[in-house]
Amino acid sequence: MKKFRTALAFAAILCLFTSIFSMSASAVNTSEYAAEVARLANAERKKANLTAFNSKNAKLNAAAQKRAEEISVAFSHLRPDDRDYITALWEQGIYVSYHAENIAKGQPTPAAAMASWMTSTNHKANILGDYTQIGVGVYEKDGVLHWVQMFLFVGGTTPDPDPDLNPDPDTDPDPDPDPDPEPEKEYFKLWGKTTDYEKDNFWNWVLLIACFGWVWMVL
Repeated sequence: MKKFRTALAFAAILCLFTSIFSMSASAVNTSEYAAEVARLANAERKKANLTAFNSKNAKLNAAAQKRAEEISVAFSHLRPDDRDYITALWEQGIYVSYHAENIAKGQPTPAAAMASWMTSTNHKANILGDYTQIGVGVYEKDGVLHWVQMFLFVGGTTPDPDPDLNPDPDTDPDPDPDPDPEPEKEYFKLWGKTTDYEKDNFWNWVLLIACFGWVWMVL
């Protein structure tokens, strides 16, 4: 009987460690997601017969990653301290006059984030614009993914920004009140546990609780 109880306890502990490892393994790899967003952006540019972005600027990617973390605090093109997003570029030693930023929140995959941008006129214009470089940041907070694309034009003659695609909120008679609306549908889809990541985590927690109960009963 003692051997049987010991075997049960060992099996419960093994089950517990397997569950913990499984939850850790299911975490999102934000670096891979960022690389995939850059790849998808260049795929869209290829469809439009445009030159591919350079996505290897480490300083630009660092600025985009910082902004992804910041929009989890304040979902805006302004930083949490109310400074413009361009100051994130300055902190990386990047000083250019032609730049842009796309932000998104709640989409569960790179493809979903790109789809939301490509269905928005202004965001699509940035992706298919005259920029030469892209930086991407992805940050996860409380199971919600935050996405940032930052664009630069480097080299040659700087093109003039299209005033229709970059309205001045102080002069435009009808500015877009929310250029980056929070995608409520995607947000609730993520927390409704319709993604594989959320489903896996739900059952992992169930298994973890069951294992704790088993160990308590056996010991």
